[in-house]
Amino acid sequence: MREAIAGERGRFVVSLTPVWLVFLLSEWLLLTGNQSFTAPLSYGGVITGTLVGGVFPVLMLVAARRKAELVPGLVLRFLGHPIVVGGIYVLFVTNLFLHGLVIWSGAIQQASALAVGMLAVGATIAMARGGAFTPRAVVELRDDQRDAQGAVFAVTIKGQP
Repeated sequence: MREAIAGERGRFVVSLTPVWLVFLLSEWLLLTGNQSFTAPLSYGGVITGTLVGGVFPVLMLVAARRKAELVPGLVLRFLGHPIVVGGIYVLFVTNLFLHGLVIWSGAIQQASALAVGMLAVGATIAMARGGAFTPRAVVELRDDQRDAQGAVFAVTIKGQP
């Protein structure tokens, strides 16, 4: 299965699946008398907006703060605080579950919101178990022969110099 998806034809088919899903959802809405062009866009917008706007940035922030090799010039330390990170994550995942349990009334919409919410939580647990958020130390010894400054030695632990 993995080889089939990794090939050029497999990647092409996988890239078309969102388009086909929107098409099939639109056709289903048309056949059931609930036709609306904007309905599939709003469902997709809530799900992707929640993931791209809240869940993924929080996970990337936590991973970057704990495994960073380079420290940026401006670091807003409060953004990495566990209460802030946890609050943002819970807020956005709760948004998915609220849409699935309370806000949306269609069975497919509810099921998709609940499934994506469970996948987001499951993926977060898998990332944590896989070591994506485990702090690490980076020791850098760089000798640039073109630079007159000579060798540079730097140690970064948990994103702190």
